[in-house]
Amino acid sequence: MIATFVLNAENKDRVLARLCRYIHAWNFARHPLEINCDRFTMGRTAQQNRALFGHAYRILRAETGHTVEELHDFFCRRFFGETEQDMFGKAIKKPTRTTTTNEQGRRDVLKWDRFSDFFECVREFAASELGVDIPDPDPDYVRHQQQKEAKAA
Repeated sequence: MIATFVLNAENKDRVLARLCRYIHAWNFARHPLEINCDRFTMGRTAQQNRALFGHAYRILRAETGHTVEELHDFFCRRFFGETEQDMFGKAIKKPTRTTTTNEQGRRDVLKWDRFSDFFECVREFAASELGVDIPDPDPDYVRHQQQKEAKAA
C-alpha cells in the first residue's frame, strides 16, 4: 500500500505524528518499508487530464480514426522516447515512460508543469503534421459540442 504524507509549515507537527503512527504500525516482519522524501510539487490537475483525454484526443480521434489508446501511446513515444522490450520472444517498442508510470514501470504521475509541456507537444504535432487545430481547452467543451451536435441533427 502506498501512503503519501505532504508536510508544510502549517501542518508539519500533525502530519509528522500521523507518519510516525503509520511507520510504527507497519508489519516489518512481513515486508520491509521503503521511504522516499522529495520536495512537493503539484501533480497534474483533473482539468489538465480532461483537456488531453476529453478535448485534444477527442478531436484527433475524430480527425484520424485512431483510438485514444493509440494516440496516447504515439504521443508518449514522441515525447518521452521509446525502448525495446522482450515479449514472448519478440522485441516490441514501448514508450520509455507514460504520463502515469516512470521508466521503471512504477506509478509516477507527471507534475502539472511537465504535463502542460506534454499537452503542448500534442497540440504542436497536430497543427504542424496533421493540419489539425486543437484550440485552448474550454471547461464547457463537451457540453458545447453536444449542443452543436444536437442542433446539427
